[in-house]
Amino acid sequence: MSPSITTPVSARTYSKQQKSQREVERSQSRHDEDVKEKNRLARVMEHKREFEERVVRRREAEYARLRVEREERLSQVLKARKEERDMKRKMLYYLRTEEERVTRLHEEEAQKRLGKTVFRFIVIFSSALIP
Repeated sequence: MSPSITTPVSARTYSKQQKSQREVERSQSRHDEDVKEKNRLARVMEHKREFEERVVRRREAEYARLRVEREERLSQVLKARKEERDMKRKMLYYLRTEEERVTRLHEEEAQKRLGKTVFRFIVIFSSALIP
């Protein structure tokens, strides 16, 4: 083989080797960058988990507080309704007993008037009978 033919072959081989070497270097560089990115993301992931846990704890505390407030408001509303019912019941009882008392009083007064009228009638009638 002639030296001119080997030179282009070795130049092509050299070119291929150079190209291959650059590709290996780029691949190594990308790999190193990927490893750095992975490590960075691993640190960020830990912070992310901590942040999520804080958010979840804060939300749970907020929901618990809101639940307690809602239960207290509901309890107050129910207590107010019960007091209102009791007040109405007592008022109705008072009105009913007062009405009964007034009715009984009127009946007694009417009976007294009737008794006096009957007594007067008897007195007048008996005096008319006795000469």
